[in-house]
Amino acid sequence: YFLDEFTAARPEVMQASERLLLERRLPNGWKFHDMEVFIVAGNLPEHGPTIAELAPTTKTRLWPVLYIEPDVASWLTWARGHNVHAAVVAWVAQNPSVIYDVDANREALTFSVPRQLECLSDVVTLHSADPNLFALAVQGTVGERAAPGFIEFFRHGANNPTPEEVLSDPEQFALPRHPAALAQLSEALVIHCRHDKKLVDPLLRAVKRFPSQFQEFLVDALIHDRDNVMSPDVRQAAAASSHLVEILRGRSSEIKEINTMKGPGAAGRSMLS
Repeated sequence: YFLDEFTAARPEVMQASERLLLERRLPNGWKFHDMEVFIVAGNLPEHGPTIAELAPTTKTRLWPVLYIEPDVASWLTWARGHNVHAAVVAWVAQNPSVIYDVDANREALTFSVPRQLECLSDVVTLHSADPNLFALAVQGTVGERAAPGFIEFFRHGANNPTPEEVLSDPEQFALPRHPAALAQLSEALVIHCRHDKKLVDPLLRAVKRFPSQFQEFLVDALIHDRDNVMSPDVRQAAAASSHLVEILRGRSSEIKEINTMKGPGAAGRSMLS
């Protein structure tokens, strides 16, 4: 049984829940089986004035007690695989502090916490065409402190080519110049290409035109894949591509590493041969 937002419940609800945990029975006399488990989730008192401290008797019946901090890398991995808009993913990757922006001393209705960042993806999809409505929706989603930064970040990539446009003409597409736009386009390409090995060749042809830091990001996503975004067949197709040789020219350690990823019988062949 999962009791969510336990520490933010009204006092009478908290008391009833604590009694349930202590006695393991309902008011009608129905008892919980010894093998039935309760999982409780909540925030710490420093996260807001409405958050209550758990009673010691309750803590002793909740075991183990885990304190979990937001993990940017884990959130990015999840977001890249769950259709979160590339602009939101890129913004969090570039500004990891926004993953957890709750401050109990600030009187704010909204914060840029992970669940709101997922909602921000819907705001981009639904309202980005109307600048005024978009600004209001972003502020109402991630709060007054985070909203200006995201709006400015998104503005630079608003006219980016789509992944389909890039991959259909990888040598001629209009490459954006601003770092925020390049970050958004890089994320969009990673998300778009993660399961289709047929897109690897045009992707790598496009990557050759990116500035070096974004080449490294895209190659890292394709080959090293620390976020488990790319499917194995995509990684293998990238490792076997001649275009990767041009991108990695002079970076012998990376070339040596990817030579082990090219599939049965291919590990012994140098990519430089």
